[in-house]
Amino acid sequence: MSRRRVESIPDAVRVTEGLRHTGYTPETAIADLIDNSIAADATEVGVRLSKGFDNTYTVWIGDNGCGMDEPTLIRAMQYGSSRELARNKLSVYGLGMKMASTSFSSRFSVVTRELNGKAFSATYDLVEMKDHPWSFEVGEATEEQVLALNETAKSGSGSVVIWENADFNISEQNPKKKRTVGKPKLLDKDIEGYLGLVFHKFMEDSAGKKNLAIKVNGNLVSPFNPVHTDFLDKEWTPIVDKFEMEVEINGKSENVPYILTTYKINGKFDVPNKPGALEASRMGMPTQGIYAYREGRILQKPDWLNVISFHPDWNTMRVTLDLDPRLDGVIRTDVKKSGIALTEEMWEELKNVLELYKSQIKKMNKRREAERETEKDKGKTIDLHGGSNTVITAVGIDLPSVGVKRISPTEVEVDTIFGPSVTNIKDYSGPASRDSHIQVVDDLEGGILWEPRMNGADQIILLNRSHPFYRRVYLQLRQNPLAVQGLDFLLFALANAEWMTRTDRAKEQFYQMRRMMADTLRTLVLELEEIPEFEFEGEPFSNEE
Repeated sequence: MSRRRVESIPDAVRVTEGLRHTGYTPETAIADLIDNSIAADATEVGVRLSKGFDNTYTVWIGDNGCGMDEPTLIRAMQYGSSRELARNKLSVYGLGMKMASTSFSSRFSVVTRELNGKAFSATYDLVEMKDHPWSFEVGEATEEQVLALNETAKSGSGSVVIWENADFNISEQNPKKKRTVGKPKLLDKDIEGYLGLVFHKFMEDSAGKKNLAIKVNGNLVSPFNPVHTDFLDKEWTPIVDKFEMEVEINGKSENVPYILTTYKINGKFDVPNKPGALEASRMGMPTQGIYAYREGRILQKPDWLNVISFHPDWNTMRVTLDLDPRLDGVIRTDVKKSGIALTEEMWEELKNVLELYKSQIKKMNKRREAERETEKDKGKTIDLHGGSNTVITAVGIDLPSVGVKRISPTEVEVDTIFGPSVTNIKDYSGPASRDSHIQVVDDLEGGILWEPRMNGADQIILLNRSHPFYRRVYLQLRQNPLAVQGLDFLLFALANAEWMTRTDRAKEQFYQMRRMMADTLRTLVLELEEIPEFEFEGEPFSNEE
């Protein structure tokens, strides 16, 4: 049986149309083109967006880099262009410029000029792909194109990519974030913020050459270093964890490193390192996470990469992950360089250390918060249950309750829902007014959390301040009056239910029930933190056993 080899040339229209929907946003597309500017040793990049009456944009992304001659320009316009053209390792697949541009515009041009050379341009028009598959126009640049090039390159070398009629609605990838295309200033700010984060190392660190300056519609982009020394907590020394992964490269096995560095930044209640540092750090849920770097460039917005979950308790935790370009195939760096996927081995390594660090940072923050509250509460008399007592007094007339008649110092007759019942009840002889329905005492028999008592003819409940639930839950909620009242109301309702169903025979059963509740709560709060010394109702309270 004879066999033959057949060349399979992809349909230009279908392929280019498919490549338009790879998930670019305006920010990631422009960032992809700036990678080429950095590779061309540019010191300045200019981005200009001009909105038309039809709500589409003309976009220029220009630089003052080395530029290209015509043969090099032709090779650069090829889909999957040669790696030799990249000049540095920021390029991954040789597709970025074409795919980023066509994600929004069906017609784009690249205008370029070497130092003291002629300006050339090449134009891809996807509409013409049907009649002229995989081809584009190339030649000397027009006068209008040269003006666009000169905006950033002046009269020297450089390049500019021009998108015509760019429609930013067609590739909006985040349905939760509805971009207001009708307000270009919002688009400008989104782009500025993203570029300031992604390229902050190129904008900050000269490394022996002039820093990169990026402008968006004439505004100089400010770099945002998420772990700038101004933001860092001086009590926490950044922790560096170095890992290696065995990767096969060109038929040989190599151990390729990746480095995780865990930082803690000052929280909103900590003393900032310098005025304005807290605001500049942009602390919050959207900025916590892992910042993945490849060749000094951030690959995506911060994300925990499913290693740990987002939570306000670790807003002050930021992590950098430095990735070697040789790991591209392993972590599946996407074409637009805005997303990665960890391998199972990497996921396990990162999870093991980050779970430990997040716990340490949470404890540090809680300790700081407790210290602040203790300092604030010094010399104060705090009535933790005053709000609850006020409400119970105010609504007491409307609460279902039992009639109580004292028979002797140790016995009362209670009108339960089952009828009158004489039962033994302990009296409370401590300081209290008739409005003190919730009373706190140092301890209760059997270590229970709460117990119903009588204060004269009035019903009250006693709370045990030595019970771990009181020390680890109630006192931690002292700045949240509503939460304290909620707990008080629940216990008062349980006590009232006990009064309304209590008989002398059931007395022991109710006591055992409260003991079981106390034991269960003691176990449940075992891992919760206790607060430092705290002054409660005029008496000093310590968490030491």
